[in-house]
Amino acid sequence: MYIYTNILKKYGSNYHIIYCTHPFWDWVLNNFRQTIVIPGNHEFYIGGDVGTIKNGCIVEIRSNVKGYYNTVVTVDDVDFILCTLWAFIQSENAFITQKNVYDFYQIAYNGRLLNPHVFNQAHQEAVTFLMNAVIVNGSKKIIVVSHHVPTELCKAEEFKKTVVLMEPLLPNCTNLFSTTKKITGFTDIRTETSLK
Repeated sequence: MYIYTNILKKYGSNYHIIYCTHPFWDWVLNNFRQTIVIPGNHEFYIGGDVGTIKNGCIVEIRSNVKGYYNTVVTVDDVDFILCTLWAFIQSENAFITQKNVYDFYQIAYNGRLLNPHVFNQAHQEAVTFLMNAVIVNGSKKIIVVSHHVPTELCKAEEFKKTVVLMEPLLPNCTNLFSTTKKITGFTDIRTETSLK
């Protein structure tokens, strides 16, 4: 959870995003001017289909609480680039990852269970969106909000030594974040980082 002025951003691992009747959203409605929700992989465990989701506002939970997928939302003078940024699975890890990661037993893609190829395709679509959104953005202030970190520059120390089967970045994301002067900050589910 991340609060910018009176704006609440919730990103990933909010199982109850699909349950729009959950009382948490009533509390959010009454306590924040605007709430931005970015789904992570777990939001698709209970009925979401990644193959049918489109970029933009995907769900209106309350009048001031909306869920977004790969889009830009402007709040005051800040552009929030919102991106689930699916992890990337190296081909040599595909089989073991598919057998051991719960996503491949729970998440649908066009009515069928997700597989590593489609998972990487969703990752590439997210990376392309993210890079284009940063490059063409004319705002003086940009904050990138995602479920997975797109660069080692933002990876929390406690996760740097963790051995994982999914690498949540492509090398060119690091180049994008380290060379652009546009990004004011970055936040993901695990960490909040200022790049300046």
